[in-house]
Amino acid sequence: RDANQEGDFTKALELADASLALRPTARGHIVRAQALQRLGRIDDALRTLDAAQRLAPTYATVFEVRGNILWAARRWDAAHDAYNQYLELDQDSARAEQIRARLLEPH
Repeated sequence: RDANQEGDFTKALELADASLALRPTARGHIVRAQALQRLGRIDDALRTLDAAQRLAPTYATVFEVRGNILWAARRWDAAHDAYNQYLELDQDSARAEQIRARLLEPH
């Protein structure tokens, strides 16, 4: 996660892969997906989120990140679907309010 935040997406991907090799977790897949997105590998990022969802089907963050990636890729309908899934799982959080606002934005 730190490597992603520092802008070293290749390093973030390498570290996420190493972590997932030791112990597959939804969070590890999310970090990997974010690195892939920043490297321009959108479809790979979405497949990685599929793996995260299989491990933790009710982990709302998976759907938030999926929505963010799809939104940035201008895949509006799919982003709306992902955000709506997030809201079904976590409708009362502060992030839920931000997502509701995003869903109302014109694109």
